[in-house]
Amino acid sequence: MARAIRLIEKKTQTKSEKQTESMGEILKVMSDNREAITQFLDILGELHKSGVLDIAQGVMKNRAQLGAVGFEFIKVANIPIILKNLIIGVQFLGRLDPKKTQMLMDSLSKGIEQAGQPDKEHKSMFGLLGMLRDPDVKASVSTALHFLQGMGAGLSEHDTDADKGAVRH
Repeated sequence: MARAIRLIEKKTQTKSEKQTESMGEILKVMSDNREAITQFLDILGELHKSGVLDIAQGVMKNRAQLGAVGFEFIKVANIPIILKNLIIGVQFLGRLDPKKTQMLMDSLSKGIEQAGQPDKEHKSMFGLLGMLRDPDVKASVSTALHFLQGMGAGLSEHDTDADKGAVRH
């Protein structure tokens, strides 16, 4: 008949045995990924030669001072205002009808092209007024006047909106 087990010996590893086992696992992973590690070390060597690692180390050691300088630059350069204006500009472009924008850009291009041509004769005041009979000039002046009218309406709306928000005493 077998004897009952009364004592269980738990095998504990010593510190050096744990280190040896860990090193063995690391060496196995490194051996399995030899090409990737070699390539990474090559890249790391090139970064070191070019000075990028020195720069990165300097940035990391001085990150608090660099952060303060960065925030000061953001305030001084009015970057929040620039970003806000950029967002407003993108929103404005998003509201424009692409077909109308294309038509206006094409017309503007043609106008710039014609304005760049030398004027054959200087026009008198009556000659300039006579140009208003030209259908192309009429269309251009009409478009400009409609633009000014719409812009004025927008400015009036803006003024009345501002007046509504103002506190009267």
